[in-house]
Amino acid sequence: MNYVVLDMEWNDTLPKSKNDRGLILNHEIIQMGAAKMDSRLEIIDTFKANIKPRIYEKIRDDVTELTGITTEMLSEGRRVHEVMEEFREWCGDDYIFLTWGSEDIPVLRNNLDYFGIDSSWLAFYFNAQALFNMQTENKGRAYSLEYAMEFCGINEDCKMHDALNDAVCTAKVCAKFDIEDGIVRCDEYSGTEFGRIDVPMNMRREISFGFRSMRDAVESGFAAPVCPECGTEIEDVIWYRVSGEKVIADGYCPKHNDYAVVITHKKLSDKNSETTKSTYTIDRINEAYFDFVEGRAEEISREEL
Repeated sequence: MNYVVLDMEWNDTLPKSKNDRGLILNHEIIQMGAAKMDSRLEIIDTFKANIKPRIYEKIRDDVTELTGITTEMLSEGRRVHEVMEEFREWCGDDYIFLTWGSEDIPVLRNNLDYFGIDSSWLAFYFNAQALFNMQTENKGRAYSLEYAMEFCGINEDCKMHDALNDAVCTAKVCAKFDIEDGIVRCDEYSGTEFGRIDVPMNMRREISFGFRSMRDAVESGFAAPVCPECGTEIEDVIWYRVSGEKVIADGYCPKHNDYAVVITHKKLSDKNSETTKSTYTIDRINEAYFDFVEGRAEEISREEL
């Protein structure tokens, strides 16, 4: 599996454009840059393209000042359909997106939908800015890419706010941290007020105090993996130990959906502990996330909790 570190520049204006399907284009992508990293977090390929705008043809002055991209430069840009098809093929078949901040993938999806381009290939993604904060305990604010580079001792003599340069710099920051561990544990992270980590949408979260162990919580019924629709235990459960204090029960309800139940147990003091049970419905995006996590976890039996 590879990581595709994506950065984009975009332009907009007022009033916002609406197409014949009623979709509004808030930001039109004018430049894409990406760095592909292998499992060792080494850059193995790069991608860059300027896109000729179709909707907001005049580039705003402040966009030009920030990025150096001018209306004249983009007159030689490529068609959005051509660039997106090439980028899709370049990404490959097995990858995760990493972006610095939470805007790029929603903007990309909006552009694809607006121009009638298939968006089903978009992989699940993670906000590298939030992962950086999570692993450096800087949870109080959104740090810039330049700050993260300085923090990591990365010296790059290149222009920022160029899509490829920013993607490469983001990749080099990511290589300084345990990205895989951050992804596996990001559903435990609450410091997302400054930017989204794209963990699966939680259907139901329940917390209880006082169970001596995770097994006690499961056997009591509180943390048992049950269907949130009808309350019956889900079937064909496969148990995975992500860490000593975190397990996943993966199964299905014949009447409703496939589910993943994440159970964590933490000792708070000599006399008290906290057990959290989070139930997720498995859909296309969630399936990719849980496949990633479970592929790196230990399969166990219920008796081994």
